[in-house]
Amino acid sequence: MKSDSVLIEKTNLTQLNLELRATLKKELENFQKQFSPEKSDEFLTRKETATFLKISLVTLHQWAKDGVLKPLKKGNRTYFSKMQIEKSLYNSNTKVNV
Repeated sequence: MKSDSVLIEKTNLTQLNLELRATLKKELENFQKQFSPEKSDEFLTRKETATFLKISLVTLHQWAKDGVLKPLKKGNRTYFSKMQIEKSLYNSNTKVNV
């Protein structure tokens, strides 16, 4: 039977407490990331996207043409990913690549 043991030398209780807390915090954050549900993406129509961004449909069309936003086509309908829109707001000087 394998036994894990820890040898602690030249560490006072305060240091040990801080080390344990930091390690436990990291592990709990990793655990939470693994089991937290992913944010589902919402798709907006052209009109909803323009309203959300407070721009005209002409500007939205130009942004899609220039690659600022990536449109998603379904038949003759056009949608935009809300998650991509939010990313592009944070990275306003770069094109969104997905």
